Amino acid sequence: MTLKLVSGFCLGLSLGGCMKHPQQSEAAMNVKVLVKSEPVSGCKELGDVTTGNDWMGNVEDVKTYLRNAAAERGANVLTVDVIEKEKTGGSTALYKGSGRAFLCQGEH
Repeated sequence: MTLKLVSGFCLGLSLGGCMKHPQQSEAAMNVKVLVKSEPVSGCKELGDVTTGNDWMGNVEDVKTYLRNAAAERGANVLTVDVIEKEKTGGSTALYKGSGRAFLCQGEH
Protein backbone atom coordinates (compact mmCIF):
# COMPACT_ATOMS: atom_id res chain seq x y z
CA MET A 1 0.00 0.00 0.00
CA THR A 2 2.82 2.41 0.75
CA LEU A 3 4.26 1.90 -2.73
CA LYS A 4 0.93 2.82 -4.31
CA LEU A 5 0.72 6.00 -2.25
CA VAL A 6 4.26 7.05 -3.15
CA SER A 7 3.65 6.35 -6.85
CA GLY A 8 0.42 8.35 -6.82
CA PHE A 9 2.10 11.20 -4.95
CA CYS A 10 4.96 11.32 -7.47
CA LEU A 11 2.58 11.27 -10.41
CA GLY A 12 0.51 14.02 -8.86
CA LEU A 13 3.52 16.32 -8.42
CA SER A 14 4.25 17.03 -12.04
CA LEU A 15 2.99 14.24 -14.27
CA GLY A 16 6.63 14.07 -15.35
CA GLY A 17 8.14 12.23 -12.40
CA CYS A 18 9.14 12.53 -8.77
CA MET A 19 11.02 15.34 -7.10
CA LYS A 20 14.72 15.04 -7.88
CA HIS A 21 17.86 15.57 -5.81
CA PRO A 22 20.66 15.54 -8.41
CA GLN A 23 24.30 14.87 -7.54
CA GLN A 24 26.84 17.23 -9.08
CA SER A 25 28.85 15.57 -11.83
CA GLU A 26 32.62 15.82 -11.94
CA ALA A 27 32.44 17.88 -15.15
CA ALA A 28 30.01 20.32 -13.51
CA MET A 29 32.63 21.22 -10.89
CA ASN A 30 34.35 23.24 -13.63
CA VAL A 31 31.23 25.28 -14.47
CA LYS A 32 31.07 28.77 -12.97
CA VAL A 33 27.53 29.73 -11.92
CA LEU A 34 26.19 33.27 -12.39
CA VAL A 35 22.73 34.20 -11.12
CA LYS A 36 20.76 36.73 -13.20
CA SER A 37 24.04 38.02 -14.62
CA GLU A 38 25.68 37.97 -18.02
CA PRO A 39 29.10 36.43 -18.62
CA VAL A 40 31.99 38.57 -19.87
CA SER A 41 31.96 39.55 -23.53
CA GLY A 42 33.43 37.11 -25.99
CA CYS A 43 31.69 34.05 -24.57
CA LYS A 44 29.93 31.67 -26.95
CA GLU A 45 26.37 30.81 -25.97
CA LEU A 46 25.83 27.05 -26.26
CA GLY A 47 22.09 27.06 -25.60
CA ASP A 48 19.38 26.95 -22.99
CA VAL A 49 19.33 24.54 -20.07
CA THR A 50 16.22 23.75 -18.07
CA THR A 51 14.85 21.38 -15.49
CA GLY A 52 11.93 20.80 -17.89
CA ASN A 53 9.14 18.89 -16.16
CA ASP A 54 11.43 17.74 -13.35
CA TRP A 55 10.86 19.39 -9.98
CA MET A 56 13.61 19.81 -7.40
CA GLY A 57 13.38 19.84 -3.61
CA ASN A 58 15.27 23.13 -3.15
CA VAL A 59 17.05 25.96 -4.97
CA GLU A 60 20.49 24.32 -4.68
CA ASP A 61 19.14 21.18 -6.41
CA VAL A 62 17.96 23.38 -9.30
CA LYS A 63 21.42 24.94 -9.62
CA THR A 64 23.08 21.51 -9.50
CA TYR A 65 20.74 20.14 -12.17
CA LEU A 66 21.33 23.15 -14.45
CA ARG A 67 25.09 23.07 -13.81
CA ASN A 68 25.20 19.37 -14.81
CA ALA A 69 23.18 20.12 -17.96
CA ALA A 70 25.55 22.99 -18.87
CA ALA A 71 28.59 20.73 -18.37
CA GLU A 72 27.01 18.11 -20.67
CA ARG A 73 26.93 20.78 -23.41
CA GLY A 74 30.63 21.54 -22.88
CA ALA A 75 30.03 24.83 -21.05
CA ASN A 76 32.24 26.37 -18.40
CA VAL A 77 29.81 29.15 -17.41
CA LEU A 78 26.11 28.91 -16.54
CA THR A 79 23.78 31.84 -16.09
CA VAL A 80 20.74 30.95 -13.99
CA ASP A 81 17.93 33.14 -15.31
CA VAL A 82 14.83 31.84 -13.53
CA ILE A 83 14.05 29.68 -10.52
CA GLU A 84 10.35 29.13 -9.91
CA LYS A 85 8.78 28.02 -6.65
CA GLU A 86 5.57 25.99 -6.65
CA LYS A 87 3.66 25.37 -3.44
CA THR A 88 2.25 21.87 -3.25
CA GLY A 89 0.29 22.27 -0.06
CA GLY A 90 1.23 22.73 3.55
CA SER A 91 4.86 23.70 3.98
CA THR A 92 6.09 21.72 0.98
CA ALA A 93 7.47 23.62 -2.01
CA LEU A 94 9.04 22.41 -5.24
CA TYR A 95 11.36 24.28 -7.59
CA LYS A 96 12.29 24.29 -11.25
CA GLY A 97 14.45 26.61 -13.31
CA SER A 98 16.21 27.59 -16.49
CA GLY A 99 19.37 29.26 -17.62
CA ARG A 100 21.92 29.48 -20.44
CA ALA A 101 25.18 27.61 -21.02
CA PHE A 102 28.30 29.44 -22.25
CA LEU A 103 31.84 28.60 -23.27
CA CYS A 104 34.16 31.39 -22.15
CA GLN A 105 37.90 31.72 -22.69
CA GLY A 106 39.90 32.04 -19.49
CA GLU A 107 37.21 30.47 -17.27
CA HIS A 108 37.93 27.17 -15.58
